Amino acid sequence: MRDAQLPAAVNAELAALSNGLGTDIALASAQVERQNPAAGALVDIANLGMSMRDAAGKRSTTLSAWLGGHTLSPSELNTLLIRTGQVQQAWINTQNRARELGEPLQLTAALDSVRSHFFDQNEPRYGTLVDAALHGTPSPMSFAEYRAWTPAALLTIQPIRIAAISDAVERGNGCSVPPAPRC
Repeated sequence: MRDAQLPAAVNAELAALSNGLGTDIALASAQVERQNPAAGALVDIANLGMSMRDAAGKRSTTLSAWLGGHTLSPSELNTLLIRTGQVQQAWINTQNRARELGEPLQLTAALDSVRSHFFDQNEPRYGTLVDAALHGTPSPMSFAEYRAWTPAALLTIQPIRIAAISDAVERGNGCSVPPAPRC
């Protein structure tokens, strides 16, 4: 039998790691923006994409626990709503920031992809699951179906980060900042 505290412990560890990474990314983004404002804005968009994926992933972890038999506390149910709001807010901020930049080509294509794949196809399924968890009704999918579906669904958010970084690199090529070492 699985430890009932495991989902909360995993979520807490992921949150700590994510917060540390978020701080490092914010510092790097500010440095890039000082050197090249347009490239920095694109790094900021990449960060928004990562925030969106992070919130969706944390929500997915909570839903996995619920589908696996964990009874969600009122706090965990509230957190599902908060995570959904964070996904939506990051999406709105990403779109607004892209418009401010004149909608760079790669980023525009990525936003279209995320809109059609994540928000039009996958987010409604997450919403149905969140509603079922909130109202104590049966899940529309089994634990096994969910675990098979959610990793691919979450991957449909990644084009934002990839395109924003690619556009930032293109805009930053004329900048005096030395390239990062390759691993």
